[in-house]
Amino acid sequence: MEQQEKKAKKGSKKLIFNLLYIGLTIGIILGYGLLNPELNGVLNVIGDLSPIWMLIAIGVLLIHWGSSTMSLRMFVKGVGENISFRHAIKVTMIGCYYSAITPFASGGQPIQVMYLKRDGIPVGKSSCVFSLKFIVFQLTMCLYFIVGMILRGGYYYAAHPEIFWLTVLGIVINATMMALVIFVIISKVKTLMFATKVINFLAKIKLVKRPEQTLLSVTKTLDEYHASSKYIGTNLVMMIKGLMYSTLEMGAYFFITYCIYRALGLQGSGVIDIVFLQAFLYLTVSFVPLPGAALASEGGFFIFFNVLFPGAQLIYVAMLIWRLFTYYSNLLVGAGFVLTDSLMSVFKKKKVPVESDTPS
Repeated sequence: MEQQEKKAKKGSKKLIFNLLYIGLTIGIILGYGLLNPELNGVLNVIGDLSPIWMLIAIGVLLIHWGSSTMSLRMFVKGVGENISFRHAIKVTMIGCYYSAITPFASGGQPIQVMYLKRDGIPVGKSSCVFSLKFIVFQLTMCLYFIVGMILRGGYYYAAHPEIFWLTVLGIVINATMMALVIFVIISKVKTLMFATKVINFLAKIKLVKRPEQTLLSVTKTLDEYHASSKYIGTNLVMMIKGLMYSTLEMGAYFFITYCIYRALGLQGSGVIDIVFLQAFLYLTVSFVPLPGAALASEGGFFIFFNVLFPGAQLIYVAMLIWRLFTYYSNLLVGAGFVLTDSLMSVFKKKKVPVESDTPS
C-alpha cells in the first residue's frame, strides 16, 4: 500500500508540474501578445474572423477525433474484442488529454491500455492495437512527407532551406520509431531476450522484487501481443482501412490551418500549400520533449507560416487559434472526459444495492 501511495503522489506531482508548465507557456504567449506594441489591433482581427470558416474548423476537428475513434474500434475488433463507439470516443479523448500533458505525448497510450484493461481487454491485445495504430500513423506521415516533397519539396529547398531540412530530420525520427515498433512485432525472441536483460538489471538494483514473476507476466503479454499482431498483420484490408482512417484524421488536423487562413480573409495560397506545410511543421516539432511540444510549436508556426500570414497581427492570431483547435481543445475536452469518468467511477463504488424488506 505504501508503494502504491508513493507512486500516486509521484504521479500527482508530475501532473501538477506539467499543468503548471502548460499554464506558464500560455502566460508567455499571451504576455507576448499584450506587451508587443505591434499587436495592438489583435482584438479587432479576432472580431473580424469569418464565423462560417470557424464553424468549418470545428467540424473538421470533430472529423479528426472521429477518425481516430473509428480506427480504434476497428483494431480492437480485429484482435477479437468489442468496444462501443461511446466507449471508444472516451478512450480516444482521454488519450488525447494525457498525450497533451506529457513529454513526447508519451502518456496517452499507456493510459488507454489501462482503460481497455479495466473493461476486460487483455494488455497484450490492447498494446498490439496501439502499436499497430502507431505504425499506421507513421506510414501516414511518411505518405504526407513523400507527396509533400514531390509537390513542394523543390520550392522549399530553394526558398526556405531551413523548413526543408527540419522536415527531413522529423521524418528520419518518425521512421526510426516506426522501425523499432516493427522490430518488436516481428522479433519475439529477441524482444524477450532484451526484456529479460532489463528485468534482471532492475532486479539487481532492487527496482524489481520478483524478477521471475515479472518475466512470466511480460512473456504472457508478449504472447498475446504477437498473436494479435500476427492476425491483423495478415489482414491487409484492415491495415489499408487503418491507413485510410489515419490519413483522414491527420488530413483534417492539417486542414484546420487552412480554415484559419480563410477565416482571416486570406485567399492567396491554396489548400495543398497549407496542408503540406502544416504536415512538415508537425513532423518537425512532434518529437520535441515538452508537453504539447510547447513553444516549439508556436515558434515553428511563426517560422513556417510567416509568409502566408502577412503582418504581426495576422500571424499571431492565426497561431493562437491554431493552438486552440489543435492542442488546447484536446486538453479541455479530454479533461472533461477524465473528470466525468472519475465521477462515474466514484458513484459506482459508493452505490450500494438496496436489500428487499419483503420476507422470503
